[in-house]
Amino acid sequence: MKKIGIITIVKVNNYGAELQALALQKKLCLMGYDAEIIDYLFYKHKKHKKEKCSMPFYPYPLKNRIKEWLLPIYESIKSIPYKRANEKRKEGFDSFHKRNTRFSKECFYSYSQLYKNPPIYDVYCVGSDQVWNPRCYTNLSPYFVSFAPKGKKKISYASSFGVKELPESAKAQYSKLLQGLDSISVREDAGVEIVKAVSGRNATKVVDPTLLLTKAEWQTVAKYDKVPNGKYILLYVLKDSEYIKQTALTLRDKTGLQIVRICKGAFKQDKSSDNIIDIIDAAPDDFLGLIEKAEIVLTNSFHGTVFSILFERDFYTILKRNVENNSRQTSLLDTLHIDRIRYEDTEFISGPAIDYRKCETAINSLKASSEQYLINAIEN
Repeated sequence: MKKIGIITIVKVNNYGAELQALALQKKLCLMGYDAEIIDYLFYKHKKHKKEKCSMPFYPYPLKNRIKEWLLPIYESIKSIPYKRANEKRKEGFDSFHKRNTRFSKECFYSYSQLYKNPPIYDVYCVGSDQVWNPRCYTNLSPYFVSFAPKGKKKISYASSFGVKELPESAKAQYSKLLQGLDSISVREDAGVEIVKAVSGRNATKVVDPTLLLTKAEWQTVAKYDKVPNGKYILLYVLKDSEYIKQTALTLRDKTGLQIVRICKGAFKQDKSSDNIIDIIDAAPDDFLGLIEKAEIVLTNSFHGTVFSILFERDFYTILKRNVENNSRQTSLLDTLHIDRIRYEDTEFISGPAIDYRKCETAINSLKASSEQYLINAIEN
């Protein structure tokens, strides 16, 4: 049985990040491999040790550096009135990983610790999420598994740049790092184009790891403790949107359903008195249960969209037009022929019920080709 080490963004208090990490590790185990996640702390983790060698490998824009410094302070200030909820949320995330996720025995707190004493596997895999995003204020070399011993197989699965184009000053280093991978797969069309442009190599487009698991497999992970009594509309809004909230209020007036909101952090997303039930301490498994039991889901999140599909919910993905990261949602829904994209510059119009039987074939086809990529990359 081949042992596979996965490096990805994890332990960052984000539902999508934690669930995509679990999904790839779990799927590889279901495929017959001995897979675990390399416990390398992302640079935003409080216990990550910053070093000179872990700084970005290209000139980092000043405005981005200021944002990197200010945003955590802003989030911390917002969380002050909700100290206990913040602690409970963290406990929930930790508990989720203890129950579900397999990590390496050693935790790597710094760049140099990882490179001086790398864990040993037969295959090294950089996983999904925006692991190659040049806006990350850190040295991204670990996410190209350049720490792996010579001669070991190194692959990527559904890795994302998170941008449509790389900074000119970063292209040479990206090209060098991409050349070190034996097989490359990304999760977006833009990623395929970037890999080709900077390295001359071909990349395979695959699905996000969360789509590799079935509804039944996700139900074994989900928890339902925070699901309220009675039917409800669920809000999961990553980028603040008054339009989405007003749409929910209109739907509540029409349907009589209550509104439940999964907040993106341990604080209320607004101080309105609209009688919205805010859940500020949900863990990733609570997130799954709340989506599964919702009557309607309104979201602008990619993973909010994915899990609405997996749990066969009535949902709407509501987006601002011409935003760079929208392509993930629009591409997925176009492929599955699900008409559930709505834009904030138009009047909201409800759609007919989604026929999930019709999109099942498309989902299975996407999964099959992605699984075949993994088999070929690991075995060949």
